[in-house]
Amino acid sequence: MSEAASSPGANGAATSPLPRLLATLGILMALAVAVIRLQPPTTVSRAADASDFSGQRAMDFLSEVLDDEAPHPVGSLAADQVRARLLSTLEDLGADVRVIPSFACTSNGRRCAHLHNIVATLGVPSKDRPAALIATHYDSVPAGPGAGDDGVGVAATLELLRAWRSRGTPWPLVALFDEGEEVGLLGARAFIEDPASLEHIGVVFNLEARGTGGRVSMFETKGDATLWVLRYGEVVDDMVANSLSAEVYRRMPNDTDLTVFGATDLPGLNFAMIDGVARYHTDRDDLAHLDPRSVQHMGDQVLALLASIPSRGWPGRDAAVEPQVYMDVLGTWFVRWPEAWTPWICSLVALLAWAGFVRSSRASTHDVVHATRRAIWILGRVMVAPALAFSMAWAMHWVACWHLDTSAPGYASGAPLRFGIVLCSLLAWWWCTSVPAPQAKLPREAGFALSSTIAAALGWLVPGAALPFLAAPVVAVGLRLVPWIHDPSRPTLHACAAALPGMVAIVVMVPLFHAVDLAFGPSPAPALAVLACLILWACPTPALPATRSMSMRKRLVAPLLLVALVSLWTLQAPVFDDDSPQPLSLVRVKRVATGEASTAMIAWGGWGARAALPSAVDEGRGWRPRADPAPDTEELVKRLHSGTWHHRAVRPSTTPPPRLSSEHRDDHTTLLTVQSRRGAHTLGVELLDPGAAILEVDGYPIASKPRSLTLFGARDGAASILVRRVGATLECTIEDVVSGAHPLDAARISARPSWASPRQWGDRHVVYEVHTLRATAR
Repeated sequence: MSEAASSPGANGAATSPLPRLLATLGILMALAVAVIRLQPPTTVSRAADASDFSGQRAMDFLSEVLDDEAPHPVGSLAADQVRARLLSTLEDLGADVRVIPSFACTSNGRRCAHLHNIVATLGVPSKDRPAALIATHYDSVPAGPGAGDDGVGVAATLELLRAWRSRGTPWPLVALFDEGEEVGLLGARAFIEDPASLEHIGVVFNLEARGTGGRVSMFETKGDATLWVLRYGEVVDDMVANSLSAEVYRRMPNDTDLTVFGATDLPGLNFAMIDGVARYHTDRDDLAHLDPRSVQHMGDQVLALLASIPSRGWPGRDAAVEPQVYMDVLGTWFVRWPEAWTPWICSLVALLAWAGFVRSSRASTHDVVHATRRAIWILGRVMVAPALAFSMAWAMHWVACWHLDTSAPGYASGAPLRFGIVLCSLLAWWWCTSVPAPQAKLPREAGFALSSTIAAALGWLVPGAALPFLAAPVVAVGLRLVPWIHDPSRPTLHACAAALPGMVAIVVMVPLFHAVDLAFGPSPAPALAVLACLILWACPTPALPATRSMSMRKRLVAPLLLVALVSLWTLQAPVFDDDSPQPLSLVRVKRVATGEASTAMIAWGGWGARAALPSAVDEGRGWRPRADPAPDTEELVKRLHSGTWHHRAVRPSTTPPPRLSSEHRDDHTTLLTVQSRRGAHTLGVELLDPGAAILEVDGYPIASKPRSLTLFGARDGAASILVRRVGATLECTIEDVVSGAHPLDAARISARPSWASPRQWGDRHVVYEVHTLRATAR
């Protein structure tokens, strides 16, 4: 199609602004709808029908269980209190409740815990009526109360049990509230080690959180879950799911309890929210910051799946049903097809998209050489746009990191940096598409060709990740098959049709942009700029005849000034605030043998490690960087690598080390009996002799036989540890850990500003001693 033909309105309609105005409004409406749909649904009130899921009732349950909102890590006194309140609530709901004490270790044996799982059952599972298992964990990290992680799962599960019982359905339901997830998924490991636990269980729904709000996504599957994925798309009204997230999560180092259930043959679906990640594993992960709408969204999705079982039957396993590539559109439509089709669909769309681009590049000439040069020129411009956007966004991010002395600018105030990322993409796109061209629509045709090529490459390599990148090219190729849409006598229809691929790209890719931003923070800012360019590729090329006549200097200077202003805005925004605090934990370490003691401040930059100490903490206190560690801190650094370490020598406390007694045996083993004189529920043992190994803890064998171990949930601060020694001596380090800062560090705690708080393991006081034990000859 020639340029004259592609500009509708030889009859004068081209002078009317209405077609382009409607197309622009369509793009803006799609953007508004996509942004609005990023919010979770409204919470259902307490007065709702008893058979419905109510987020407000769920929050009431959680308030009762958490009570004073004290951190309750595995094995702590606070965990005992939370468990007691949880048991009382379950009994009031009429569930058959069991508490299962157990002992479990991670696969490498370096973390073990005494723990208590709670199993609540409604109905009687059987072979004919298998139960759905809802799994969640009730322990928190030592730094915070865990209202989001995983209070949201506890709240949703309690309300699901209540709603299920009120429906009077005979179909059984099992809920697992496990302990020890935060120290290595230990509760789930203990649960599956008992074969009877999984008898007559047909599917696992795991409820998790990495933050305090946002829409809840069904982001991962395990086992043969294809039929459950199809059921999800059929019965859930406000869905968030795509196979891209499952592919990404499969390649990440993060784990949840569903990872453990993946070792069984049970199908499983994983649900979680990820907004408010700055409060994740901090003391701001509390009821005040937890969004009840997210609890509502999680419960609605799981209840819809549960309610489908009595009415539609159990989704059995069908070998004829292939794994699916799937994606929700605006939470309303569920697009899916067999995974095996994906490479061929993507390749076909790419072939048609490239054919359309080649045909358009030859529309006004029969000279093959000229058409080829034109195509290369246009392709170069389109590919330069994301490269420019990447470079500008990277520079903006790097300057912010350098000036603010952090690895995570935008941690608390993300709007400036995100606006800058989008602005970089818009400017790069404008620079490349406003260059004079013989065919105004060619850049967009090239964009469709390149997008479809990305989708085709993913289709062959990672089929589940291809669908979002395929949406706009599919619409564009489909529109070419409808000739009357391109009739120049219908300029309004033509303009609206031209905007349709862009609208689809926005609806599909904006949630993806948002999810990547939430999951990884501002660190991948350049990658987000490239993603924004992919969206812009699908939008109509701007008709800017005035700007096309501008000099190169004017083209560059004004936009770059705008980027500079946004960069200054980013530099002025606070990196941390009270709702999105800087992770800053205080650890006091005392080495008994030398009488040395030091205090370490472990600072995170948010998503990254680089962060400076707040001036109120750092000023005049003689902190040393990690590059010059004290011996005692160096020992601790070996165990905990996260964050940037700042430490200084302090006056040692009078805290006594744990008692250690030993019984040497003739079979080259030694039984160590450790007793914390502080009653610490966390004990550490490290064998310093090469070849030595830990064989048993409190009578439980450790299959992997590690040389170091941290025991959580040590009752009364005591543990018996059987080790294999190499010779007549055994050298080992024994430590006990108490959560919370030591009283001698009160001044340092008071110097920590309100916008900084402990994270993950929280403030701690560690006392350790190196022992050399000798076996007496017999």
